[in-house]
Amino acid sequence: MKTLTIVLIIMGFRTDLFCQDFPDDFCLCEKRNIASAVLNEERLLFIYLPTGYYEDKTKTYPVHYVADAPATSNLYFDLLRFNALMNEVPQGIVVGLSSDGRNENFHFKKNAVKYFEFIKDEVIPFVGQNYRTNDYSVFAGHSAGGDFVFYAFLQNPRIFNAYIAGSPGPIEQVIDLVRAPKTDLQTGDYRFLYSSVGSYEDTDTLLFRALKKLLEEKAGKQHEYHFLINPENKYAQRIKMMISNQ
Repeated sequence: MKTLTIVLIIMGFRTDLFCQDFPDDFCLCEKRNIASAVLNEERLLFIYLPTGYYEDKTKTYPVHYVADAPATSNLYFDLLRFNALMNEVPQGIVVGLSSDGRNENFHFKKNAVKYFEFIKDEVIPFVGQNYRTNDYSVFAGHSAGGDFVFYAFLQNPRIFNAYIAGSPGPIEQVIDLVRAPKTDLQTGDYRFLYSSVGSYEDTDTLLFRALKKLLEEKAGKQHEYHFLINPENKYAQRIKMMISNQ
């Protein structure tokens, strides 16, 4: 479970970063283009490798797939690397999925079906063939990316071992997916799902709690669900006051 502890810190940065243009040297990672037959286009992957990856060629690593690269994946990898140095988590490979087209790709009723197919059928095999991975993987996302993490989990929880969904919403459409007859959470394998929202966000916290209960009822004790509602802090209160006074 140590693999997951750092990801619970990273989901609070600004969503408007996701669609920005970044300079070529913005992140220290390997940038790989993958020709997607599913999406009928080339997609950019940001591959972050742990310290000593090329020195010790016998070691394999868990893989963290992170939506909204490079903004999210840069921060994610820095926190993963720091906590690995502190021996709090194992080192890992981070695969950042480009934020291009996020509004279409993460939307349940738009391109989510194809984008999920692209990740499971093209990205994961590409990473497995080109990098030394083990059998543990995490999928993380924030905001619309958090919605898509839920979507991936509900489509097929077998693809990843752990799922991290920060500030998802609207919760109603996630609940609709859970209730859909085709949703099958009986994988036969343990899975970990973490999600958090802020009490100051637009998310309906009652529905957020209801979602957790519904998941537990549908999957029983087979999976582990951690849902956290973060209390409003003084910084957030000041921001709201500034906005309301404009």
